[in-house]
Amino acid sequence: MGRKIVVVMVAVLVSGIWSGASFGAPVGSLADPEGTVAAWGAQGEGRCEPPLDDTNEEITDFVAVAGGGTHSLGLRSDGTIVGWGWDYYGQDKPPLDDMNEEITNFVAVEAGWYHSLGLRADGSIVGWGRNYNGETVTPLPNEDFTAVAAGFFHSLGLREGQVVAWGHSYGEYNLPSDITDFVAIAGGENFSLGLRADGSVAAWGYDYFGQTDVPDGDFVAIAAGGYHGLGLRADGTVAAWGPPGESSWPAYGQTTMPDPNENFTDVAGGHYHSLALRADGSITAWGWNNYGQTDVPDGVFVAMSAGHWHNLALHARTEYEDLLVDGAGVTDVASHFNRDITVSGDAEIRSQMWTWNDPTMTVAGTITLADTGEIIGQASFQAASFVADGTLTGGTGEGIAVQADVTGSFTSTGTLAIVGTLSPGSSPGVITAETLDLSQADLLMEIGGTDPPLYDRIIAEELIVGGALDIALWGGFTPQPGDTFHLFEVETWVGEFSEINLPDADWDLSDLYLGGTITYSGLEEIGPLPGTVIPEPAALSWLGLALLGLKRRKRR
Repeated sequence: MGRKIVVVMVAVLVSGIWSGASFGAPVGSLADPEGTVAAWGAQGEGRCEPPLDDTNEEITDFVAVAGGGTHSLGLRSDGTIVGWGWDYYGQDKPPLDDMNEEITNFVAVEAGWYHSLGLRADGSIVGWGRNYNGETVTPLPNEDFTAVAAGFFHSLGLREGQVVAWGHSYGEYNLPSDITDFVAIAGGENFSLGLRADGSVAAWGYDYFGQTDVPDGDFVAIAAGGYHGLGLRADGTVAAWGPPGESSWPAYGQTTMPDPNENFTDVAGGHYHSLALRADGSITAWGWNNYGQTDVPDGVFVAMSAGHWHNLALHARTEYEDLLVDGAGVTDVASHFNRDITVSGDAEIRSQMWTWNDPTMTVAGTITLADTGEIIGQASFQAASFVADGTLTGGTGEGIAVQADVTGSFTSTGTLAIVGTLSPGSSPGVITAETLDLSQADLLMEIGGTDPPLYDRIIAEELIVGGALDIALWGGFTPQPGDTFHLFEVETWVGEFSEINLPDADWDLSDLYLGGTITYSGLEEIGPLPGTVIPEPAALSWLGLALLGLKRRKRR
């Protein structure tokens, strides 16, 4: 029916209808699987047979998939959508644009029972296929959408935190009174789900089997099956609700979670079956298996979708020319960064990107973390430069490691370790961190005036230093004797700067490690810094940088 990944991918449908299906083995390349689609379950109408490209080769640049009733859809990295399977209502083929040309700016794809939806980069939604209930006609104004979801015969869009619904009405879009602050949506058979920013889930529509009776939990992703709902909690466990039991319609075990219920990163719901993606890239399936829909093939996957009686999954890629993670969808990488990847060009992260298994991303050019972007988990990043204006949320333990020249004003929680240089951006810039490890990095700070907004600052619970501190003037500023600059707000210092380079010698550094300030004094010579008890720097383990011969040091 429908699912929505809060991180970067928009709702991928998980609903459909069976028609002349037959059981078959999983389809999909295993010899060279990167960027290809694996499909398994009911084989009828070719729904599990992804098409070949113009050179009669397997398509290797899929970035998202959606399974419908008896058809399947795949979003390619160039923004086009490819469809296969039953096409009686034209649900496989997106319409042409106003210039009678193929649309090339899709960022998300959804498949309903007999209809399909695509979200474009400009925030508009395109619908095609059967339109008996108006499910393919987006209400006006058709703009500013950030997510899309397809139920059986209805459609949903998310705009500025509010849900817009259209199509068949069995209560699917009788929205609750409080419809603001939604971040994800999902459509099932005659019911809908919405995930709020606070982690709660709202449900409305048909509720004969308890599919709108959502349990409590801090949820980060949702999915809607035929008559059941699924929610991924922040702790990696999955909750399922709807018809209980395993032996009679419509209960076939789709709400009975298998063990171990842990380390999941995404969920999807079929008609009578469920899927969950684990952090290691494997997929767990449970529920009705009449057509082999719970017999998951081997592989490392980054995205998945459940159709009526078939499933689709996207094999992980490890090499990219350029990489873009966008909040409205994915144009060159799935949201789950759970393996080492290499980018020959640049990488840009515009929204949440979750990491697992401590992977390493190696980028030849620049990694850009936009102000809307967030990296979550434990990972290593290697690049020529790293421009960070978003949020880095390190996991427990080693957290996030960056080997690059880093610039930007960002927020970091957990542990962030940098090898290279760090320069707060936007001159002046502010970096807020929990534990910031600069034991193998030089720090570049700029001063352009006496008030805090006019000079760089670092605010940290713990600051580990070991490299040089370089301070420069900018904007033509000339300090006057007595001018004081509160560059650091640090609760705990570890280590000391190997050297401190100033515009001239007329500075008093006596309060640097105590109060985080330096003062322009006008003195020609500065005496030695006052004695400070310097804890021994802790050893950090840099597994992600081993190929470069670099060492991370872990706190004792």
